[in-house]
Amino acid sequence: IGSGLVGSEMCIRDREFIRIWNRINLFSYTRGCNRFIGLKLTFEEYLKRFNEFNISDDFYNWINNTKQLSNASLEKAISETNSNDLKKILNWSIEVNKSIKNSNKEGEPFEGVVSAFNEIFKKTDIACVSSANKEAVIKEWESSGLLKLCKFVFTQEEGTKADCIKKLIQQFGYNERNILMIGDSYGDYDSAKINNVYFYPILFNKEEKSWNSFREIYLEKFINNSFSEVQEKLLSDFNINFENGIKNI
Repeated sequence: IGSGLVGSEMCIRDREFIRIWNRINLFSYTRGCNRFIGLKLTFEEYLKRFNEFNISDDFYNWINNTKQLSNASLEKAISETNSNDLKKILNWSIEVNKSIKNSNKEGEPFEGVVSAFNEIFKKTDIACVSSANKEAVIKEWESSGLLKLCKFVFTQEEGTKADCIKKLIQQFGYNERNILMIGDSYGDYDSAKINNVYFYPILFNKEEKSWNSFREIYLEKFINNSFSEVQEKLLSDFNINFENGIKNI
């Protein structure tokens, strides 16, 4: 009976950890965040319910001080600290990469994405800016036919999304008012805001409509330098949609 109770309790806790992980990474303001940030936030929320362990100081020190949230940065920190906790996190991240690489399921873009990208490609440059690792991004974007439309591909190896947008401005000479970040999370919006560039939100559970609206209406406004007229309304819709979504989780 004791073993049964322990097993049942562990199942409950496992399910709770996964629920928290999914909410943080898919159904909240932190949707689309870097995997290490997602892990940190999941640990912190999980501990509010099951206060059985402490989050490693080594993990906190690394995540708060590194300029690059990537496996390469973790490896460098491990070489300097020989931290067992960081080794466990690196092994977890490596296994995530393996599962992505070995997966038979190719990531399919939302309806409306390909047609929108084709229209954007005709009129301006496209940069992919992702918090995922480069190998996974290249695989997914290539399989969907989007990679060939991109002039730049930035991933976690190049830094945060904000860092990557800054590179477009400082290193490649794009004017900040001629850059539009298209994203579905507050992390994407923050990256745009930090760099004073425009932001077009892809609304959760309304992705197809969002992409079609961009292709049919808002791309032309951006190209014609009139996007500022609709920016505040789009951000308001973004906030309302997210708040309604969170209420329904």
